[in-house]
Amino acid sequence: MQIQKKGGQVTLFVIIAILLIAAIGSFYYLSKTPKKTPVKFQPIEDYFVSCMQEKLKEASVIAGEQAGYIELPKFESGSEYAPFSSQFNFFGSAIPFWWYVSGNNIIKKQIPSTTTIEKQFANFLKGKISECDFSTFEEQGYTITKSNEAKVTVKIDDM
Repeated sequence: MQIQKKGGQVTLFVIIAILLIAAIGSFYYLSKTPKKTPVKFQPIEDYFVSCMQEKLKEASVIAGEQAGYIELPKFESGSEYAPFSSQFNFFGSAIPFWWYVSGNNIIKKQIPSTTTIEKQFANFLKGKISECDFSTFEEQGYTITKSNEAKVTVKIDDM
């Protein structure tokens, strides 16, 4: 008789555990489900995404011209005996070397990490959000409020 009673208790705990796992799984799934933009606001979202894509292209060109940097690293000049610097001046544009010999003859490297590039892209895009012009939508009767508290996250994936 005792064995059947313990078996009933175990069954009850198994059922409770399954219900808890199902509830937690449902909550996680629903919280991660992307929210759909209402149809009447879709043109505004499309414009904003397009604007940010243009700004992202702009950032990519800058980073491509500056050895992966949008914000250049600190310039380190050479010396009379080792006339090398941390950057190459190419027709007025500074291009940082990833490897260079400092003025005191020490080999240094300044390869931008993925994290550094992501942060620089995010800062660039955050500064460019205000350049997106929503005036045509405001003329159509939409009220658009711009916030200075924009959160921009950039993630570079491996290919």
